[in-house]
Amino acid sequence: MVSVTYFVVVPFERNEDGEFVMGKALEVRSADSARFKVRLLADSGKGGVAFSRTGDLDLGDFQEGEVLAALGELPERLETYLSR
Repeated sequence: MVSVTYFVVVPFERNEDGEFVMGKALEVRSADSARFKVRLLADSGKGGVAFSRTGDLDLGDFQEGEVLAALGELPERLETYLSR
């Protein structure tokens, strides 16, 4: 069993119609790095969610994601975006 943890940042911003748009997910090296990048997004007027997922790489079996930080302007129902 090869267990691995991924740390991911998902940016959000509003389009010209005022609707939330999810940006491209970015994999980072650590939980601290993920939190830092989300803080940068929030400070720039956007929003972001940092989360981690741990699981067995060989089996492709992963646990539910753990939210590490959610800052800035974000949609009310994040799960709608993050479950895609």
